[in-house]
Amino acid sequence: MTKEVPDDLLVISCEEDYETCSPLLKREYGQPVNDHESTGASVFESELILNGIVIQKLEYERHHLFLDRVKQTRSTRWLKDASHGSFSNPL
Repeated sequence: MTKEVPDDLLVISCEEDYETCSPLLKREYGQPVNDHESTGASVFESELILNGIVIQKLEYERHHLFLDRVKQTRSTRWLKDASHGSFSNPL
């Protein structure tokens, strides 16, 4: 059974939780991302919320996690394999 990641899902996590969050980076758990589909959830560090409260503005790009572990083109998204340090087959 595949579960679809909602379009508006925003995940607050940390670098250490990459293995837990990696399925959420896909559009559907275990399913490839097609040209017409959006990508998976965005994962941010808690500073997005904490700093956002102080400055009254959310700085999404500044607090986005796992950008170095996701390679994306217009139609395909790959996750970096932590054990090999290379990008795995397209999602």
